[in-house]
Amino acid sequence: MELSYIITFSGWFLGGFVNIVTGMGGPMIALPLMVLFMDFSLVILVACLLSVLTNILLVIRFWHYTDWKAVWMLVLGSLPGVGLGVWSLKHIPAFGLEIFLGSMLIAFAVWQMWGGLNLRSSWRDGALARLGWGAASGMFTGAVGLGGPPLAVCASMAGWDKNVARAIFGAFFMFSISIAVIFDILYGLVTPVVMQHTLVGLPGVLLGTLVGLPAARKIRQETFRRSMMWIVLLGPSLYCSRLFCIERSLFIAIVTRISI
Repeated sequence: MELSYIITFSGWFLGGFVNIVTGMGGPMIALPLMVLFMDFSLVILVACLLSVLTNILLVIRFWHYTDWKAVWMLVLGSLPGVGLGVWSLKHIPAFGLEIFLGSMLIAFAVWQMWGGLNLRSSWRDGALARLGWGAASGMFTGAVGLGGPPLAVCASMAGWDKNVARAIFGAFFMFSISIAVIFDILYGLVTPVVMQHTLVGLPGVLLGTLVGLPAARKIRQETFRRSMMWIVLLGPSLYCSRLFCIERSLFIAIVTRISI
């Protein structure tokens, strides 16, 4: 069995577990592990396809807690963002997207740590706030398959209950990522190789979700809030490790060339 298949299964087993417990974070756990061994664009496309499944499972589990007004405002804001993100995936070099992603995740992590900023309630959880965070999440979803960090900050600032947050996350990402997948298909990005790795990751997602269900029922509100913060903080560190590997490889190649 190819190493990429093993990494895909393992990454999405962890992703499925984290996603059912926190309502997000599946791609943020799976992607940094996968990009260390696989092509960046392939990893993103697989993430989009599998994320549709993880969020359908969330919707089924937390259906009764869903605030549909909040969901539709976020979805409406995400529409232009998703289109811009998919366009970026097709036209901007993968290395540039990785730098952009790492920088933005660090910015979101700072926002999360300063979540107690004294902002008016309309800016924390009003219509404009939801439209804005939806647009940011949509752009991240389309470009790099990671729409969670903007919504993690949104949920923290709004003070959503853990079950409400998971329900909103699941419903929103089910719609927004499905839109991203449609764009991916229209752009001709979903190739047989993408589908092969998606099918390999599928049982990993289902198994991880099944294992994570008991933890999802027992997690406390404060633990849930902290877990979102750690998910936001984890992304930059893992992507920095990816960039470090690239820089080290470039350095070795340059030194080798000079020595020759």
